[in-house]
Order: sequence, then structure tokens, then C-alpha cells
Amino acid sequence: MPIANCIISLDQSKQLDISDEIIELWGKHSGKDTSEMTVMISHSDEQLGKAYSAICCLYLPNIWSRESVSALQVGLANALADCLAVELSDIMVMTSLIESGFVVEKGREVKWVEKQNNNA
Repeated sequence: MPIANCIISLDQSKQLDISDEIIELWGKHSGKDTSEMTVMISHSDEQLGKAYSAICCLYLPNIWSRESVSALQVGLANALADCLAVELSDIMVMTSLIESGFVVEKGREVKWVEKQNNNA
């Protein structure tokens, strides 16, 4: 279920199309299977205050180990930095851990099972 909603700055979105390689790079950098990864890309019309090339909200099941969460969030940051050809300091990833039953997919509530912990 790793789902990332990423907002790419206007300057970066004009330069590159990252959609083709982001999942592959995220898997490579995190060392995790890509079959359940989803990345939503939005382009910012305007950014005020401290500037980032990309700001991402990452959603993960709360049963996954701290090590898996760390690998996925750091892997996403590295993948975006590679795709956008920017420094890691230009990428912000904020991770939210989602409780079992707080996701609806295909019209049904999703309940985490312990075996998913091994997949992360």
C-alpha cells in the first residue's frame, strides 16, 4: 500500500517528466517490492515561503516495522532527488501511518494482516 502524493514545484515540473521512472527508482532506493506502490504527481501553481522541489505525503500501514517505514520514506526522497536532478535538501517527505480499517479500496474497508508486515 505505499501511496505517495507528491507536489512538484512549477520550476521542476516544466523541466522533467518523472512519471516513467519514479516507481522503479523508489523500489531500487528502498529495497522494497514495487507491485503495490502508487505515486500521485501534482504540479504546484505557486509555492510561498521555504521552497522545495517536491513535497510528498507518504501513507503507510501502521503495522509495518520502523525499518520498513524508514526505507520507504528515505527511498522515496532519494528517488525524487534522482528524477528531478536536485539535492536531497530540496525534497520533503512527510509520512503518515494509517490504522487498519481506515482505508477503503474497491468499496471495502481494508484490514491489515500481519503477513503484510513481512512484505514491507
